Amino acid sequence: MTVQVALLERSTLKASKVAAPVEQTFSDGFNLGQFVENFEVIASAGPDLGRLRSLVVELAVRGRLSTREDQDESIEVLLERVGREVGARGAKYGPVGHDETPFPIPSHWRWVRWGHLALGTSSGWSPQCESRPRGDDEWGVLKVSAVSWNTFRSDENKALPKGIAPRPEFSVRTGDFLMSRANTAELVGRSVIVGDAPERLLLSDKIIRCEFSDSVEKHFVGLCNLSVAARAHYVTHASGTSDSMKNISRDVILSMPVPLPPLAEQKRIVAKVDQLMALCDELEARQTRKRETGTRLTKSALEALISAEGPEEFDAAWKRVVENFDVLIDRANGVNLLREVILRLGCSGRLVGRVIREGDANSVLASLRNTTVHSVRRGVPDRVEVPPVVAAWRLPPHWVAVSIAELLRVGELVDLKDGNHGANHPLAAEYTAAGIPFIMASNVRRLVDYDGAKKLPPQVVARLRVGFAEPGDVIYTHKGTIGRVALNTQACILTPQTTYYRIRRPIRWLVPEYLRFVLMSSMHHEQVADVSEQTTRDFLPVSRQYAAFLPLPPLEEQRRISEKLKQLMNLCDTLEVRLGEAEDRAAKLVGAVVQELVA
Repeated sequence: MTVQVALLERSTLKASKVAAPVEQTFSDGFNLGQFVENFEVIASAGPDLGRLRSLVVELAVRGRLSTREDQDESIEVLLERVGREVGARGAKYGPVGHDETPFPIPSHWRWVRWGHLALGTSSGWSPQCESRPRGDDEWGVLKVSAVSWNTFRSDENKALPKGIAPRPEFSVRTGDFLMSRANTAELVGRSVIVGDAPERLLLSDKIIRCEFSDSVEKHFVGLCNLSVAARAHYVTHASGTSDSMKNISRDVILSMPVPLPPLAEQKRIVAKVDQLMALCDELEARQTRKRETGTRLTKSALEALISAEGPEEFDAAWKRVVENFDVLIDRANGVNLLREVILRLGCSGRLVGRVIREGDANSVLASLRNTTVHSVRRGVPDRVEVPPVVAAWRLPPHWVAVSIAELLRVGELVDLKDGNHGANHPLAAEYTAAGIPFIMASNVRRLVDYDGAKKLPPQVVARLRVGFAEPGDVIYTHKGTIGRVALNTQACILTPQTTYYRIRRPIRWLVPEYLRFVLMSSMHHEQVADVSEQTTRDFLPVSRQYAAFLPLPPLEEQRRISEKLKQLMNLCDTLEVRLGEAEDRAAKLVGAVVQELVA
């Protein structure tokens, strides 16, 4: 079976497998039972687990994770009892108007305000503290980050100086419901419930402690506080001009609408959420292990192709890849590794066999060295040391490793040049809607984006001295993003971020398409990784590019390799698109489930 057929068959198979579980799960419509029963399928194929956790919260506070049971106490009896406990404190907060309810709730639930449920609120104390966390046997004052991430973080504190007496009445207690009243727009109002409270930790004045009636499950109130509606309430009513520091008053908190079911149902909802969140944690850990294992297996299997000794070992390694393709390449973003391996195989003589009549690259190079050397610009070195990474290449005997500098000296490369620097660089004000494309690194992917490039008018082009790329040049990005390569197909001007490699015409030895593939490959990237310079951005100056080596076969073999690589790169593109479409289809199906469940 050829490489092409194997890739096409596997891509089709994998594309169907990505979406199929979700399609099968919800083929007969949507319902809550299916959602809970198939939670793992949805988690695997749909949104990231953070979004899925948020969905669980939304379902919980809308009454979609529970049902009413006959023995449940009515909500009216519950509210009457809680009202007596809260007393006049709650009476100041009026009923929730219909226009204030952000979503529908079950008929046996009621909308109330936070203040109808809270027995009291208090805040802490913020003396001038040390900038470090407290040590053993020291007192500490909590930072708002201790209550910002849905889990109480007792280590987020500042040490109380020894000269300041602690105030134990502000100590954190086991079971405390704590909220931040000052934080960023995203985090202000976040809440946690303290498990086992450490000793000698104090609340700051930016943290509020809320106390609730025993007839209210505070973990359910915490879920309500995590909802989208709660976040919208805080964002709307927070004070402060900067998003980096917003403040909410106690009245803002206590006036917030809360959907309330009977107490027994509150407890059932919390238990169900705990169950689903635990499953999310388990799935997250399992996915991490699977991803790490898959990466190791993929790398190992594909590296076996590169290191294979002889055709039989290579065939065996490739067979293992094909047979395990579903595991090795299981997502669209995994195709890049496959591309890298295919490029390396092609540029090290593993994809096509030798044809004797095509000659020997060593003889070609010897012949070129004996010819008259054309003029070379100043700065091109006479000799380049072979770096260890190149010395380790295992090329076929009829191939040769040649430096860019030598290819310039023997005339196989006519020129290698970037764009205009300094005062000669066109100004942004000189760009026009039409004109000659001005190619930046961002315009180079595997093709050159001429339409998306800035344009230069003729009068600006006339004053430029260098950077004129011609059709057939290979364009290489060397600043900001190093190593994007494309074959140039029309006249354009390069910026100082890009270099053109101009090959002798008519072609004598070096094929432009083959040069492009080599510059795209890890065989090139491994060389430049050690010599690129770091200024404000990664930078590989032209003078350093001279020192890079190319693995070169005879001319006709380059052409056969280039043709094979084009086919395989196109197949990788097809595979990537199909996997991406399948993932997108699965995610959209889950999105439809989400919309149906929260409607």
